[in-house]
Amino acid sequence: FQPSESLGAIVRLTLHANALVNSPAIPLSSGAFVATTQLPLWTQKPIFARITAEAKRIQLPRDTRIENLRATFRARLSRAESKIELRQTDLEIGILQTMGISARAISAHLDSRDFPRIESQLLAMVGTEPVEITGQVDVAKRSARLNAVGRFDPELMEVLNQQTGHNIRRFVD
Repeated sequence: FQPSESLGAIVRLTLHANALVNSPAIPLSSGAFVATTQLPLWTQKPIFARITAEAKRIQLPRDTRIENLRATFRARLSRAESKIELRQTDLEIGILQTMGISARAISAHLDSRDFPRIESQLLAMVGTEPVEITGQVDVAKRSARLNAVGRFDPELMEVLNQQTGHNIRRFVD
């Protein structure tokens, strides 16, 4: 038997876990988790993969909690280079709580094809107000240029001021 890249042998991979636990490399823990993808079985050429993942609960540092996460990752995988390049991420989050802020019904799209620069679009309900955030994040420069549309509760602004160490009210009109 000689494997063939052109005959289309495809494998569907599904990972089920009862929990993910905290480690120095990945500082998070979660409850039940599932991830799924399909990959060609024999190819050595770079491929593009769609990976879906779901988790009911994720606990992150600084008392950050995520509930009902659904994610779709699109990545370029190169077996020859042992490399994964994340291209796009779509997220749906039921509830996100962090820094005394609670948001729900979050939908986000991240485009990282020009990494370390990431284009972002996010919609969420923060308190009772809808908020839209779009912009660019430069991971290498540790900088961001964001545009936010929505009403921001004064208490939310105070929390953001405390957490960032800056008076962000001057950036909001």
